Amino acid sequence: MPTYTKTRAAVIAEIANNLVAPVIGEANLAAYRAGFNDSQSDQATRISFKFGCARGVTGTPYYFVNGIPLSDSGSPMDYNKWISTLDPLVGKM
Repeated sequence: MPTYTKTRAAVIAEIANNLVAPVIGEANLAAYRAGFNDSQSDQATRISFKFGCARGVTGTPYYFVNGIPLSDSGSPMDYNKWISTLDPLVGKM
């Protein structure tokens, strides 16, 4: 349903109640809602978004290793793919 006719509070409540509460539980819902009015969270989100844009991030998932984007960042990676990517960088242990 479109949100352009709803208030900000109504949209947040709808997201929190219908999507977030089943995942994080009712006990954590107040902290989730408080994040919408927290200037530190807002600033951190804006900085992260701008940094991602500057690095060419176009969606998720998008992975970097040591600040270098992986060639297939748009694809999910399984355990073996991560191992084959990271082992040469850190050495087998």
